[in-house]
Amino acid sequence: MTKLSYITLLPFLAVPAVGQAKTLSILMADLSNEGVYRFSDTDGYGTTTDREGALFFDGSALGLTGLNVFTLEGKNGVYYAGEGDTDTVYRLEDLDGNGDANDLGESRVWFSSANAGGYKLHTPNGMAIGSDGAVYVTEADVLSDQSGDFIFRTVDLNNDGDANDAGEATPWLDLKALNGKSSPFEISFDGDVAYISDLVGTDDNVIYRAEDVDGSGTVEADEVTVFIDENNAFGAPVDFGMTALDGTVYTLEFLDFTNPASLFGLIDTDGDGKITDADTVTQVWNAGALPDGFGFDFGFDLNSDGSGTLALVSNGLTPETSGVYLLKDLNGDMDFLDDGETVVFASGVAFPGIFDKPRPVAFYDGPTGISTVPLPAGGLLMLSALGLLALRRR
Repeated sequence: MTKLSYITLLPFLAVPAVGQAKTLSILMADLSNEGVYRFSDTDGYGTTTDREGALFFDGSALGLTGLNVFTLEGKNGVYYAGEGDTDTVYRLEDLDGNGDANDLGESRVWFSSANAGGYKLHTPNGMAIGSDGAVYVTEADVLSDQSGDFIFRTVDLNNDGDANDAGEATPWLDLKALNGKSSPFEISFDGDVAYISDLVGTDDNVIYRAEDVDGSGTVEADEVTVFIDENNAFGAPVDFGMTALDGTVYTLEFLDFTNPASLFGLIDTDGDGKITDADTVTQVWNAGALPDGFGFDFGFDLNSDGSGTLALVSNGLTPETSGVYLLKDLNGDMDFLDDGETVVFASGVAFPGIFDKPRPVAFYDGPTGISTVPLPAGGLLMLSALGLLALRRR
């Protein structure tokens, strides 16, 4: 497939930015294409087309020949990618402002099994940045080495750009001590409270609520509750995708082939640390709200911008069912089912060949300068059509 760079496309598709609004950008990692991609709404139309996408990180500056990124997280221009082939978390920062983190010095190892504490990092399945600024990493062990499933708290104490030195990585929560079948995925903070999705093997999937109440630096068993499990009476899914925001825990359905994909909002109304009949459980979105022509297959990841907008990823079997969808409650009714509240931000239609196996997503607030790294060229005539399509409701 012919590849065109930003520089090639800009003279033909230059569109003035609308107002002075901050550019909305998303990072997405595709397991098949082995890269982290950035999509930036530079023209303010609310969606992105081929000229608004770029390869953000491919590991080439570190000598990596491929990437298997399971999780992305970050803020203030500094981002972290949990990679499953090397079982390493990488720190990424676009220092020269060209829109990617592929240049020398822009990527480095943040946390790995080579840490001074000797902690093993088998599979970095999830990450979150706590209110204390530390990076919390969800680690799942493997069949060949079942030495533990942990949430590690990582912080750079000596300002050398990593968290592998003495005292910089510590076990924050021992998940295998809660259930020997633990297989944790996402972690998300709402203030000082963490929520962790754990698929726990043959047991019911759960979302834990964890808080270091006594300030000891670790979470003990009596500081954890099962917030909800998949065998709940409300029909709320407990799968891979989960995020917390302003008192609501959102959980994304992954495998229900008889109904449209759904998103539920969970509110612990009575404050007892678990979802019961006294609490609020609501389906806040389903795939029926997507614009005509688009669908939803497998929902691996869900993330928030911290101020009301959610991003979810569909790993689909077709270009029309693969993409990053943005949800925003425009009328304050606490759901995303109304007209204009579901937007196709980036998809396999606009970016053919990129959304082969998308998994993690994160909101990006770093530089969005012109990157010279090309993407496969999509249809140049999709610009106006997709801008209108993303505002329609099925």
